[in-house]
Amino acid sequence: MSTQSATKPISTLHFTLATAGHVDHGKTSVLRALTGTDPDRLKEEKERQMTIDLGFAHFRTTSADLSTIAPELVPAFNSRKESSGDDGELVVGFVDVPGHGKFLKNMLAGVGGIDMALLVVAADEGVMPQTIQHVKILTLLGVRECVLVVNKTDLAEPEQVELATEEAEELLTRFGIEVLETVPFSCADDSRTNALKSAILKHVLNLPPRDRQHDVLGRDLPSFLSIDRVFSKAGYGAVVTGTLTRGTIRVGDEISIQPGDISGRVRGLQTFNNKLETAFPGQRLAINIALKENKPIERGHAVVGTDVAPVSTLIVQLTDLGGLESSREIKGDSLKPQNVRFYHGTAERYAVLRWLMPIEVEEDGDNGESTHDIADLRHAIVGQILLTEPVVASPGEKFIIRHGDFGIAGGEIILTARPRWLSRAMLKNLAEMVWKGDLESAAAELINLSPQRSLSESTVNAILPDTQRLNIINQLTQKGKIEKLGDQLITMEEKADLVQKIMAALTDAAALGGRDSAMSQEGLKVKIAPLVDRSVFQSIVREMLANNRIVKIEEKLALPTAETSQSTINPAMAATMEKVLGVLQSNFCLEISEIATQTGRKQQDVVDALTQLEKEKKAAIVNYEFAANADSMLKAHKALQLVWQKQRNISPGDFREVVGTSRKYAMALLAYFDDHQITRRLPSGRVLLKNPGA
Repeated sequence: MSTQSATKPISTLHFTLATAGHVDHGKTSVLRALTGTDPDRLKEEKERQMTIDLGFAHFRTTSADLSTIAPELVPAFNSRKESSGDDGELVVGFVDVPGHGKFLKNMLAGVGGIDMALLVVAADEGVMPQTIQHVKILTLLGVRECVLVVNKTDLAEPEQVELATEEAEELLTRFGIEVLETVPFSCADDSRTNALKSAILKHVLNLPPRDRQHDVLGRDLPSFLSIDRVFSKAGYGAVVTGTLTRGTIRVGDEISIQPGDISGRVRGLQTFNNKLETAFPGQRLAINIALKENKPIERGHAVVGTDVAPVSTLIVQLTDLGGLESSREIKGDSLKPQNVRFYHGTAERYAVLRWLMPIEVEEDGDNGESTHDIADLRHAIVGQILLTEPVVASPGEKFIIRHGDFGIAGGEIILTARPRWLSRAMLKNLAEMVWKGDLESAAAELINLSPQRSLSESTVNAILPDTQRLNIINQLTQKGKIEKLGDQLITMEEKADLVQKIMAALTDAAALGGRDSAMSQEGLKVKIAPLVDRSVFQSIVREMLANNRIVKIEEKLALPTAETSQSTINPAMAATMEKVLGVLQSNFCLEISEIATQTGRKQQDVVDALTQLEKEKKAAIVNYEFAANADSMLKAHKALQLVWQKQRNISPGDFREVVGTSRKYAMALLAYFDDHQITRRLPSGRVLLKNPGA
């Protein structure tokens, strides 16, 4: 980083252009003429006069400069300046990428986050192999506009210049890139430099404003900068460079570098040797970071403003521009897994392309215009990529894969995670929705497909781009299509289905009557929705209780009619209760089956009577099989107290001796007291937790 002390005011109007073109067609010379800077920084590059790694250059323009270079652009510049609230400086940065095929990975590291491309074609050679590769990469990364520079016109005949221009324009058009302007160029002619600079300024000012600082609802986006260079500077420490593609970074911010969970604080910011306090999207930055851990940082890592989990499995929409085995004629799962190199931002990763599958799409979007604009695209492909090392990536972002020396493909990330339950048939349906731009339906469908009947918001975010996530969730909520329950999202159809199942199960229970007319919440969940997230089920039950659709009877759930029926004791029930109490009056504790025999009633009727007697605190069901009246239970409780006061330990033998009953009943009573937290069982015996009457 520069030691320059002054902080120059710079405009928020920042644009980044990538140069592209075949080796030795003069990209670096064009930039040197435009900016006065030699982007070749390596000794080897200067010796060989060939770019082998990324280089950077820029020029600055003010209103006064424009008045000289291109006065007709002053109104457009002033309009953009006023809308940005800035004091009036425009900065155009260039990423000089290598043209040689051997260094293609370095070219790929430099084209992320660019606004426009500058394609350089030598007039004396025309379109060459790396020209074609570069154009393919640009179109796959979503670049749709380009200024064509026909270089070295002083070394070519007019016919050569014309032929090179036609070839280059036809190539760009074939791959869906609009030629904004074709500029003949020669480094020996200063007037051509001014003409090229004027053309660049005209077209960057005509680019539609893009807010990469906020999402569609105006919320600040988390910062993201893909690192292309890392170095240390004496007195400063770690410095990383890259283009800030979204969000803002301020001096003093706590940041994270991923993958690797490397945390740090921003000590300083610079853009082309100018100090900054705040950096905005589109700026080429050098960031001085005070690291909190001594972990290695490398090209391909990313500076992020919030906790972002790197990903290793991607579901992608793929466009093959030549070289992928069988991708043009795939049938089902016929494609064998292929080893590929994956490029995203500045990251290069080895990966396996697991499978490809065609998806059915219409050529026109809902508005009658093509939603994907590579002219010769006739079908879309969806596939799965497994990375050997993770990257920081989001849905909607572009990527490139290479297969062998010449295979080039790329496209858009659909999903940054694939749950195990998401089959290929499900993915095909989701991919078609995403292709058509119907992200609302895709998000709702992803939630519906979950075996749990709901998904966490973080899982749903795996299909939603950063800029649209909150808006899409809000829209689905406002339209009554989804609801957030706890930390889970559930569709209203799924919620209604669960409510219906709860009502049906409790209706069936009510038909049984008596003790079985209510169900425990856990038992109800296991019966009708064992896979449903517990917090979702609890939220639905709470809402149904609040709306009086169901009621709680002694910690169990039932229909309101069950509560009424249980509170009304019919004559037959009253008679059974009286007979049961009569039997218990003569017995300290007794089996329920024996009570049924002595009363001449059905065992279920006896259980229902005992349940009501429990509510009235006249009797108790002991360990499911036995029963005792209130006097017997009080006597047993006092026996516990007596043993505890004497020995500070309650053994089954001591309890049985004091209470004066058989071991069978004594053990059943001890189990009852344990269940009701009156005693607690320990390896050496029991302790008393509650005294009688407590």
